[in-house]
Amino acid sequence: LLEEARLVGFLGPGPVGDHVTHARGFAHAAISAIGQPSTFVDLGSGGGVPALVLLEMWSETGAVLVESHGRRADFLGVCIAELGWSDRVTVEAQRAEEVARDPDRRERAPASLAIERRRAERPIGRR
Repeated sequence: LLEEARLVGFLGPGPVGDHVTHARGFAHAAISAIGQPSTFVDLGSGGGVPALVLLEMWSETGAVLVESHGRRADFLGVCIAELGWSDRVTVEAQRAEEVARDPDRRERAPASLAIERRRAERPIGRR
């Protein structure tokens, strides 16, 4: 599925394997710091990294994937269904601020971990 995300432009630069390795490293760091979370929220889930990797590693963990771009959110919903994770993972096709402002959502799905993966911007003056 991550290769498919790459093909449609939902995954950042570099080989898919590098993204998976980085996500696994994050998972190990999170476990060292707080233990395996019962739930997490991924803000700006994009093509599914690191969320899909974490969910594969943490089979008892629930998640809310927040992605404001409709095509990406739809893609993530299909991935979750194909992987059989619909009972523990939801996709919110909204901006993170909108999800955070909804008290019902906060109460329904409190998260023990929040993640956001962003590409670093190129420093000013660098080419």
